[in-house]
Amino acid sequence: MKYIPYVNIKMGTASHPRRSYGNTLPLTQIPFGMVSFCPQTEKRGGWFFHPSHEFVEGIRLTHQPSPWINDYGTFLMTPQNDVVSDTSDGAWSGYRIGEAIFRPDYLKIHMLRPNCTFEITPTERCAAIRLYFGDDRPSYLSFLPTKGEYFYTLDKENCILYGRTNGHSGDRSVNFNMYFTVAFDKDSVDFEKSYQRGEGRDAAVHIALTKKEVEARLGISYISHELATLAIERECSEKSFDEIRESAEDAWEEKLSRIEIEAYDEEQMKTFYSCLYRTFLFPHKAYEYDKNGNTLHYAPFDGSIREGVRYTDNGFWDTYRTVYPLYTLIAREEFAEILEGFVTDYPECGWLPRWTR
Repeated sequence: MKYIPYVNIKMGTASHPRRSYGNTLPLTQIPFGMVSFCPQTEKRGGWFFHPSHEFVEGIRLTHQPSPWINDYGTFLMTPQNDVVSDTSDGAWSGYRIGEAIFRPDYLKIHMLRPNCTFEITPTERCAAIRLYFGDDRPSYLSFLPTKGEYFYTLDKENCILYGRTNGHSGDRSVNFNMYFTVAFDKDSVDFEKSYQRGEGRDAAVHIALTKKEVEARLGISYISHELATLAIERECSEKSFDEIRESAEDAWEEKLSRIEIEAYDEEQMKTFYSCLYRTFLFPHKAYEYDKNGNTLHYAPFDGSIREGVRYTDNGFWDTYRTVYPLYTLIAREEFAEILEGFVTDYPECGWLPRWTR
């Protein structure tokens, strides 16, 4: 039995700051993964997606646990051609809602303005990206600002984009940075025609593409570009897009299969497994592996790099007597590591976490 077809990741996403129908986002990510992806339909604080919007500004790398908490370590990826904009307001495109695919393991949207199909599938700290342009216009994949300052370096020889952002939601995070590496196939990018506009808060970079179909691998780290690149090597290696997607699908099917219900109808199945999907989104892993396989994490309380695991993006006030008791029944191994991560905060900052960030 397949469980993902019963998951509606858009359930609870029809929200506005003045009226909430869930305050959730349609997140494509690995269970408890360190990185999530979501369409951005309109840049307006924490409420940047609405399922009724027939337009999209790009695919956003996000860590947002709640619109009230807001996002951090985030940027927008948008295919463009013809007139290339440096902002999401200028780069938006229409899309056909009914044709888009929103799944926990896979996101696919055809953007009408650039005539480009954008596909993405995640790993724990990375993602595989596949673009297909339907015509021969000169095209770009743009990385647009959403929050904080942005800094880019183009490695033209190896067709790699290195980026860094310090954007976070106003919490106490000493010297916070999210580093990201985007590795393109060497014959699909013209780095001589690629360029950056603006600096810091307004910085945008536009990668010139030479083919109709282009693939890239994206990795992130809170510690360094080296670890972001190492994450790509470890989690993507020589795997094809479809192989990475299959691994993501298997990870979700295994989690969703941990509870099997007897339902009255298909609608009840969809409600239950859509809720179970959300059970495995948070908290996010916030630790990484060095070249020897040792776990490391950035400690936001003093900006240091320390050994061990860490988890983040969870508010205990509405989970301590709901999801965590459930983990003791259906996710004991994962829960043990999550608790280890929470306890890690005590020697680093002097107290157990209230809202981990």
